[in-house]
Amino acid sequence: MHGTAAGEAGSGGGAARRRVLYLVHSSAPGGALLSLRYLLEQIDRARYEPVVACIHPVPGVIEGFRALGVETVHARGISIYAHTTGEWHPLTSPVAVRRELSQWAGFRAAARATEALVRQLRPDLVHLNSVGFAPSALGARRAGAKVVWHVRESVVPGHFGVRRRMVSRWLRRWAHRVIFISEDDRRAAGARDYGVVIPNFVDHRRFDRALSGAAVRAELGIAPGAPVALFVGGIASIKGGRVFLRAMKLARRRVPGLVGVVAGGEGPWSRSVAARVARAVLPLVGSGTERQKFLRDYRGAEGFVHLLPFRGDPERLLAASDLMVVPHVAPHFARAVIEAGAMARPVVGSRIGGVEELVDHGVTGLLVPPRDPATLADAIVHLLADPAIAARMGEAGYRASLERFGAARNVARVLEIYDELLGSADPGASGAGRNTPGIPFPDR
Repeated sequence: MHGTAAGEAGSGGGAARRRVLYLVHSSAPGGALLSLRYLLEQIDRARYEPVVACIHPVPGVIEGFRALGVETVHARGISIYAHTTGEWHPLTSPVAVRRELSQWAGFRAAARATEALVRQLRPDLVHLNSVGFAPSALGARRAGAKVVWHVRESVVPGHFGVRRRMVSRWLRRWAHRVIFISEDDRRAAGARDYGVVIPNFVDHRRFDRALSGAAVRAELGIAPGAPVALFVGGIASIKGGRVFLRAMKLARRRVPGLVGVVAGGEGPWSRSVAARVARAVLPLVGSGTERQKFLRDYRGAEGFVHLLPFRGDPERLLAASDLMVVPHVAPHFARAVIEAGAMARPVVGSRIGGVEELVDHGVTGLLVPPRDPATLADAIVHLLADPAIAARMGEAGYRASLERFGAARNVARVLEIYDELLGSADPGASGAGRNTPGIPFPDR
């Protein structure tokens, strides 16, 4: 393969750089995209040559990787099979049924497109940056590549668990190694007996607790001494933004001057025909789009909750805040928790998978039942009313961030997996994925 050939041609007998192909599904800012960028910033370029293939031709995503000095291409013809907390297709919805059928219809073509890409780029190893890359896992194996499958999402049970069992089976068959970012994600995928848990990490050089929040407060017109609660989940339903807004209204009655900040709460409306029809029709039947429902809950909070677009400076927002609120209503890893810890800020979060694994209740923050604005408000008020407790929790969160979520430690664990696979003569050695590359395509 590419890396091996380069090493044989080199002089001095030094170890060759290994070429690693990363497949990226992100079309907008999010935890999976940010986590991969952090990995590529930390990876030893003397040992590894990263190549990124984006399945969506989004200029901001592609140029972001190129700005790191990484070869980045648009991988045409590749699609994913999504069955996660953030995106799954309930069969009770006609629209969702169409999407599910579309995923299956594109499975074979996506696998073939991946196989062609791998044969063209000739990587030593393929790193899939989402559990949705099932077609690509199959295609990469058919091309003879070694596959590291990074599960950065929680797999949902679904109606009867059939699709979750399929995802688990694919992980077992087509990956040489599977990385989960939390124990809850491994459990949700039905993978208690295989895979390794390596949490997402935070770059403490960037998330520097000594940063001043004065500039952000001045930008937003927030008084220097005003208490600030930060939420970075935007309008995504699983993040619990509507719960946050309701809790803030309740907390504001007890904490005069309380200010809320919602990163990702403001942005352009979709101009697609389907989106415009949904905005017109859904309110007529007592519902609405996610943004419409979010804005309904925003009424009454306009004077003290700031809605911001997605920003690339969460560390500055944290520096300007007193605490982080993580009111998730569906299980998934909460990057906001580890970022808050790096900035020595306490967390108020939901007692739900992906959050409770990161927050030590009563030590680094407080956990409350999901979908409970009143109890969430109580926890926010409790921390703001006792700065000493909040500071103690912030310090504990900072220590935890250094011990559990430091970049050097967790990047090294990923690279150990690379080294283990690339040093093995048997591509189907121990762990998940013992099949040979000549795996047949699944029946549709």
